[in-house]
Amino acid sequence: MKTRRVLLGTVGVDSSQIMVMDPYHLEGVTTTIVRRGMCDQLPANSTEYGGATLQKFGDDGLVVTLPGLVDGTYNVYATVVDFDRWGERVARLEIELMSDEDVRVLEAMP
Repeated sequence: MKTRRVLLGTVGVDSSQIMVMDPYHLEGVTTTIVRRGMCDQLPANSTEYGGATLQKFGDDGLVVTLPGLVDGTYNVYATVVDFDRWGERVARLEIELMSDEDVRVLEAMP
C-alpha cells in the first residue's frame, strides 16, 4: 500500500472562517448564518477546541472559526492511498494553516 501527499490547490480566507460542507446543501446557507460563528456568544450548536470554534449545520456542514487566522490563501493537501486492488483513493484532506517554517519562526520568538 503506497501513500503520497498531493497539493490540490488553495482555499481563500477572508473572515477567519473556513466552511466544509456538501455543496448540495449550500442553497439556503447565507452570510448571516455563517457569520453567527463570529458573535461574542457561541450559538448552541458550537463547541470550542484548541482555540477554534466549531459550528455544525446539522449533518451537512461545519464552519471553523480560527482566532488569529489572517486573510489569505492556505494550501489544501490530499493523502492518496494506492490500494492495488481498488486503485488510488483519497484518504484524508488537510488544510495547512501554518507551515513547518511558520511554526519554527513562532517558536523562536521571545
